[in-house]
Amino acid sequence: MDSENSPTLRSRLLTACAGLLAAFVLYVLSAGPVAYVVIRSGWDGLWATNAYLPAMLLFANTPAQPAGMAYVSRWMRLAESHRRQK
Repeated sequence: MDSENSPTLRSRLLTACAGLLAAFVLYVLSAGPVAYVVIRSGWDGLWATNAYLPAMLLFANTPAQPAGMAYVSRWMRLAESHRRQK
């Protein structure tokens, strides 16, 4: 006999919400490393600007602005310093 209970609708919804929240956090946090890669590689950053426009708007229009801008700026400074070392 199957002793496991099937997942309830509530647990499925909570799992879906947690997954969406995790994906959003990873998207926002990936803005810094993407800026690093764009600067380091010398690629045209237009694709990154378009892809990360929502993250930039979030950084610019919420109380998270100082922390978000400092985070991305730190990655950009790191990329510039590594680029000069080449």
